[in-house]
Amino acid sequence: MIKFFRKIRQRLLTENKFSKYMLYAIGEIILVVIGILIALSLNNWNQRVKNKQKETDHLANLLQELKIDELKLNTLKNSFETGILSKGIFVSVFDGNEDKTDSLGIHYLNMFNFVQDFTPTTSTIDELNNSGSLNLISNKELRRKIVILSNQYADLKLKLALGSQKNQKLFDFVSQHMVNVSKPNEEEMLALIELSYFSNQIRFNYLSTQLNATKMAYNGCLKTIGMIEKELSK
Repeated sequence: MIKFFRKIRQRLLTENKFSKYMLYAIGEIILVVIGILIALSLNNWNQRVKNKQKETDHLANLLQELKIDELKLNTLKNSFETGILSKGIFVSVFDGNEDKTDSLGIHYLNMFNFVQDFTPTTSTIDELNNSGSLNLISNKELRRKIVILSNQYADLKLKLALGSQKNQKLFDFVSQHMVNVSKPNEEEMLALIELSYFSNQIRFNYLSTQLNATKMAYNGCLKTIGMIEKELSK
């Protein structure tokens, strides 16, 4: 093809048809430009297809991870809700609004005998952030929601850590007044509720703050899951 065009140029120059040669040269330039534009368009189209596939893969992986987080957060939320109900029983006893019962040991365990921890499955989110690929998520609102959810997870982990510190202090205290902290008896609990340190630690045990942070993360997780499912169904 190149030899063909070269022969045409040479023949036009040999015949001294300069005007025709110029038109031909311009036409050849235009064809080259068109060829370049077509090549760029095809390259851009191929890149868009690749980016769309990467986006779909990331969203599918993220959806799977968030569904695991949803189960963890729901379990944690239920535990905190149970703990807060038991805290209410203690506060009523402290305030003299409820009789001292032999169930205080159970309510004590409801507040503290569960793992107050949350480790989110963030492999995909970390990959998106670390590789700068978050912009592959074409839906701006979904992209924003993923960032917000990451912040909610970070806030929850901070609140859980602070709550664990407060619980450890109370655990160290009750350990001095119980034979077995995992099986408190009625006599031990009746003695503890008379101690101001114990009552103050129960009143301000951070459960409500932790529950609120858990609910925020849980609701954020659910909303993000819904948005991803909607995006993948398009």
